Parts: sequence; C-alpha cells; structure tokens
Amino acid sequence: MHKSRATSLFLMELMISICFLSLTGAFCVRMFVLAHNISVHSYEQTQAVLQADSIEAAFRASCGDPGETADALAVLYQGGELAKIRSGKTLIVYFDRKFRPAATDSADKTYTAELSFTGQEGDTNRAALTIGKNGETLISRDLLMYAGANGSSADDTGREDRK
Repeated sequence: MHKSRATSLFLMELMISICFLSLTGAFCVRMFVLAHNISVHSYEQTQAVLQADSIEAAFRASCGDPGETADALAVLYQGGELAKIRSGKTLIVYFDRKFRPAATDSADKTYTAELSFTGQEGDTNRAALTIGKNGETLISRDLLMYAGANGSSADDTGREDRK
C-alpha cells in the first residue's frame, strides 16, 4: 500500500511539473511573437521615414514643382513605376514588402507613398506626403518649399511629421 501511495504522489508531482512547463512555454512563445511584431513594426517605421526623407529631398531639389519632382522620383526609383493621377497633382510610388520600388501592376505592392501637391500660396509650394500599408498610415508629412519670386529656391523648407 505504501508503494502505491508513493507512485501516485510521484505522478501528481510529474503532472504539476508538466503543467508548469506548458504554461512557461506558452508564455515564452507569446513573448517571442510579441518581439517579432515589434521588430516588424520598427522596420516598417524606419523604412517609411527613410523613403519619406528621399521623397522630400526630391521635392526640395525640384523647388516643389510637380513635373520636376516626378522626374526626380523617376530617377530615384528606377525600378519602380510612378502613377500620376488627378492631372499630375498626385504622384504614387509603390514598394514591395522589403521597400524596393514595385511596378503598378505588381502583385507584391505592399507599401504606397503618395505625394499630393496641394498648391502654391504666394512663393511657397505645398505638398502632403503619406506613406502607408494597406490603408494604414505609417508616416505623414506636410511639405513646404519656398520658391522665391523668380522661382529660385531658398533653404526655408518647412516640414511637419504627423503620426
């Protein structure tokens, strides 16, 4: 009788150990998934900021002119295809999941950069830049470029990051 009781206590201890190990394993898996999701989000944000900086540089280099900005972006994203919509006032660049330029008809166009020229107020050209993924905005900026009375640029570009 004494041996049977010791065996049942051993089995009970073994079951408790297995249960504890299962709970600990589930917790660790959850932490690894959470860390992976944070890593992916961080990668997306970093790449979105880098692409926004590049597009803003093209906007500044062209003094905010839509045609010149489109040409500068076409050179910058040689592998990608620019889609001009709304009378050339909006430029769209598509990116794949690794933020490489993607063609407009590509199945792997995961991210979208949209540069909308909102007009000119006096000597200042304005545009709104939005980079997103599947309708979710990753970064949004309002761009300003002082073109001067004679069209020459000055270094009075305003930028406001929004999230």
